[in-house]
Amino acid sequence: MGEIKRLCIVDPGFTLDSPTMKHLVYAVPFLIDAGWLVTVIAENIESALPVEFQRLEPRVKIPVIGNFDFCGRVEKTVRDFRVRYPEAVVLGTPAMPYNADVTAVHFLQHIWLREAQKVPGMDWRERAWLLIAKIEARRAAKDFRSNRHTIWLPVSESIAKDLREVVANPEKAHVLPNSYDESRFNLDAAGRLRSRKRVELNFGFKDFVFAFLCQGHHRRKGFWVAVEAIARLRKINSPYTSHFLVIGGAPSTLDRLKRTLSRQIDDWPDWIHFTGMVKCPEEYLAAADGLLFPSYFEAFCLAEIEAAALGLPLFLTPHHGSEMILDCGRNGLKIDWQTSDLSNQLRDFLAGVSPLGAIDPVSLRPKNFRPTVGRALNRSEYSSALLGFLETAYEDKAARRGHSGPGDEVKRVQLFG
Repeated sequence: MGEIKRLCIVDPGFTLDSPTMKHLVYAVPFLIDAGWLVTVIAENIESALPVEFQRLEPRVKIPVIGNFDFCGRVEKTVRDFRVRYPEAVVLGTPAMPYNADVTAVHFLQHIWLREAQKVPGMDWRERAWLLIAKIEARRAAKDFRSNRHTIWLPVSESIAKDLREVVANPEKAHVLPNSYDESRFNLDAAGRLRSRKRVELNFGFKDFVFAFLCQGHHRRKGFWVAVEAIARLRKINSPYTSHFLVIGGAPSTLDRLKRTLSRQIDDWPDWIHFTGMVKCPEEYLAAADGLLFPSYFEAFCLAEIEAAALGLPLFLTPHHGSEMILDCGRNGLKIDWQTSDLSNQLRDFLAGVSPLGAIDPVSLRPKNFRPTVGRALNRSEYSSALLGFLETAYEDKAARRGHSGPGDEVKRVQLFG
């Protein structure tokens, strides 16, 4: 029998509903086939995964207090796991837990706090989340400084650049791009789904539909920028009527957005279409003609990857991660956060005078458009790359344990875990 390799994955929600964790969820069967025994420490887990599940029941529902409580329990649970299995590789996210052997970096709170200064009109809820972000940024900063052995896996080159400025060992930061489900998000699926879904949504031949996909954090992701720009665009003479298809979002969040819209834009129900949470976002993306995503901060946004895989032109602000997928003038355009400038950019696009060229009146695709997912990975590519990093972490850890001795390893875990 071969050597047993153990992996412990730590995150509050290890499910396919989590944009940051779904890549790892998909990879679990591949890792098991490669000989790894997988334990997951979380509050929730995707059903039917063949792993050991150590559930941490939520005890406190107050956001800040609950976060502290959960983090403390994670540290204790992981410390106990490390004592039992000192050779195991622990995979987490920044400061969840401290000193993980491999850390997937899907977000940098300290960079978001910097970029948040550019975002106008935040309400009290959004500012409260910034307070939580400050607390999490402090926890992450401690993690970044504390361990020279962690292999950091940022999802984009721009996130990697900022990460290398704060971690103890910048050479151990390696880009592992986000992945997508190529069996659902592909050009064939778009062709098969498009006509039926456009009829269902009552979109006509002269309706140009800009999609926006978001589960939450609508202001950070540029929802209001897009709304104001399209509202301006609809007042300009154009060969097409612009619509805004908003995919995803919890009912309570969408209710708040609709109430605000009703105070600001009388005719919004004529051109803004909310789907709510859906099981098959690819159907709605296929009905659209482009992804409009003027976000203030991302890492490498999954919505952009999935839209690109379905062959949608991308309209992206120069946020983190956009460099991984946007080829300006070929698969999309770089856009501005200023709504007046953005509406002018969209006007030029619809008029056929942007770098993407004239729009075909039947397919509604611009002449120079060439679909690409950039550096995004499919599920198999992601799983293979992740396995390589885990094998490296396992070998590095074994080498350190061999040098220090097993007794010293337990002491190190107890001291720093």
